[in-house]
Amino acid sequence: MEVKKHHPVFNALLLALVLYGLFVGKHLLIPLVMAIVVWYLINAIGAQIGRIEISGKHFPKWLRTTLAVLVVFSFFWFVGRLVIANLEEFEEVAPEYNERIRFLSAEISQRFDVPTFEEISREVDLRKIAGGLLNSSFGFLSALLVVIFYVVFLMLEQNIFGKKLDLIFTHRKNKVQFFQIMNRIDHSMKTYLSVKTLMSLLVAVCTYIIIISFGVDFAILWAFFTFLLNYIPFVGSFIAILLPSLLSLLQFGDPVISLVIFLILNGVQVIVGNYLEPRLVGKSLNLSPLVVVLSLAFWGSLWGIAGMFLCVPITVAVMIILSQFPSTRTAAILLSAGNDPAARVKKSSSDDSKSQ
Repeated sequence: MEVKKHHPVFNALLLALVLYGLFVGKHLLIPLVMAIVVWYLINAIGAQIGRIEISGKHFPKWLRTTLAVLVVFSFFWFVGRLVIANLEEFEEVAPEYNERIRFLSAEISQRFDVPTFEEISREVDLRKIAGGLLNSSFGFLSALLVVIFYVVFLMLEQNIFGKKLDLIFTHRKNKVQFFQIMNRIDHSMKTYLSVKTLMSLLVAVCTYIIIISFGVDFAILWAFFTFLLNYIPFVGSFIAILLPSLLSLLQFGDPVISLVIFLILNGVQVIVGNYLEPRLVGKSLNLSPLVVVLSLAFWGSLWGIAGMFLCVPITVAVMIILSQFPSTRTAAILLSAGNDPAARVKKSSSDDSKSQ
């Protein structure tokens, strides 16, 4: 595929236009990208269901897709109801926690002579925070309906997508190159989403067991936040550890118990994040850790919290696409973890063709 070289000024203007479009159109693009992620997750679960054999036969495609859709949306519905119920309960008992915050802050201010700390604590109102989270949850559920709408049409479209590509690409070379890119993106997305979802669920279950064994309130709520926040690289896992640890300090008033909970939860995150997850994902993402941090900051500033959740899948897809063109191959290498992204695309494509 031949690519014409453009003047650097033209490329800069084009990049600025793309960034402006991403920012202006974020209310349309974020649900669409979220729908693509859910669509990938459904296909990944469907692929796992397809491996199951009953009397030597596999599930037909329509049945495994239906089961995957039911699994994903039943999970969202079930967890959503639990979270809303816990937030409503938290809103009721929030005044008690407000009094504990003021009591602890008064002790800290007297012991360490920090009067401003007590003044700041008076501004904290957990009931308002819980109410805000509850309203955000209802807003999230309404946004989820838009995502479901997109997912339905993506599921319908995937059956005829192959036919459209045959009509678009008349030259075999262009078609092969396109499928190399798409196969690599598809493989990376399915690997990342499958492993990340499994690891986030494992950490959430461990968090629930640890928190409930110490008797900390709202264990289901913290487990759910842990599951969600683990999709945000680096920052999310730290917040998932910090929140229940701080609540345990308010609940028990004992910093030793809070420190023990913090250390145990941190140990779970380290084992899963630094040992289990890298072994399962391997080097399939091929992203530099520095690039992950920068993409977290970039997409977070561009799309907010949704951008933080989506930063890794989007950056992987961008790197793979950039690696296919000589003019942008340097940028793709800078994004990578040191391996040639273009070579990995070709290897992945050849592996897929052998397996077929």
